[in-house]
Amino acid sequence: EFEFEGSTSSTLEAHRLAAWALHAHGADAQDRLVEAQFSAYMEKGEPPNSAESQVRAAAAAGLDSADARRVLEDKAAYADETARKLQQAQREAVSGVPCFRIGGREVATGAQSPEYWEHALMRVLNEQHQAGRS
Repeated sequence: EFEFEGSTSSTLEAHRLAAWALHAHGADAQDRLVEAQFSAYMEKGEPPNSAESQVRAAAAAGLDSADARRVLEDKAAYADETARKLQQAQREAVSGVPCFRIGGREVATGAQSPEYWEHALMRVLNEQHQAGRS
């Protein structure tokens, strides 16, 4: 169930925390954290720049909440790496998170309905089929 009325805000803190999870605990931990972050934002409408929401997401992912809080309080922690990744995403014209690409091009950002995905996938398949005929 998506919450489309929730608060929006910068995702910088969520990205910094995800970088920490990857470096400190590995890709599986980062995946769990990002899933918890998306759930907090997209299902519960919590703003992604809320430190409390991010700490709860870390705990839900099985990560130490005190460590997560320390990362969030240290504004320099993972800031350079996160800025580099965000700049790369901007160069690639990523306009939101999550960003979904099919066939190398962006087809959606953010939460989308099952109907949207059905139409998007059909459009891409039709385009590929037409390109194959040319």
